[in-house]
Amino acid sequence: IGLASAVAMKVMDGNDSMIAVGLLAALACGAAIGAANYLLIWALRIPPIIATLSASFIIQSIDISYGRGLQIKPPPGFADFANWQVLGIPVLAILTVLFTVGAAIALQRMIYGRSVLAIGQNIRAAWLAGVNVGRIRFLTYTLSGALGGIDGALLA
Repeated sequence: IGLASAVAMKVMDGNDSMIAVGLLAALACGAAIGAANYLLIWALRIPPIIATLSASFIIQSIDISYGRGLQIKPPPGFADFANWQVLGIPVLAILTVLFTVGAAIALQRMIYGRSVLAIGQNIRAAWLAGVNVGRIRFLTYTLSGALGGIDGALLA
């Protein structure tokens, strides 16, 4: 989240016309981190908790080095959006609720979501049922990283 937010703010550089590019940069940064986490788990055959915690230390170091403690102001339009309220409720909170409901529906109704649930319950049974475990896990780590990247940009 921290590295994606730093990347997004550096790309935006206070310019409203660069908001979309900055959000895409945050999304790509997060997706790359998620994919790298999966590749660590897959290639080195280490437990996911060890791989992700180790990667987080490395990513925090990169974030500190990349940001160098500089504070970058977001573009005015982006800051206005982040502070916008509807009926006294922050728009980011509304988006969070909508996304959570959408994700819950996707987990229950989509093949991908059911595959994620199956892998989480019993990876061997999911594999025996024909779920492409490697592909689903890769997509899940990448999607999780991408969403973390967008989250970092929105919280910056």
